[in-house]
Amino acid sequence: MAILIPFQPKHMLETLLSRFPSAAHKRRIARRLARRVSRRRPFSVGYLENVVAGRQECSSRGKLYLALRAVWVEEIGGNPIVGAYEAIELKAIPGRVEPHSLVLADSIRCAYLPCNIPFVPRSSSQKYCCTDHRWANRRRK
Repeated sequence: MAILIPFQPKHMLETLLSRFPSAAHKRRIARRLARRVSRRRPFSVGYLENVVAGRQECSSRGKLYLALRAVWVEEIGGNPIVGAYEAIELKAIPGRVEPHSLVLADSIRCAYLPCNIPFVPRSSSQKYCCTDHRWANRRRK
């Protein structure tokens, strides 16, 4: 199942708040958003309405944006874990990573000093980006 997460926080928030335009629903959404990012006080309804109206900026790296992604995915019936993923640009040697692959690890730098490029390991013990570098480093020692 593909889940489309709109990039603009304004559109996500507008959709969430317009489902039920009551003040109680808006307060409930504000509390849910705050809980998602472990914020003690909920976001104010006025702040959320200002973001929708365009009078207030919402950074794509801020807490509100991260909370919006998670709540958005929950509201449309998706897995909340999907909302926690951040879209990244992955540069790879052609053929090493297939298109549309889901990368579930952090990148590390290759332990072969002349190389030192970041790569995504396939296992927790992998230190080199390729077998050539592993053998080259072994020969150097």
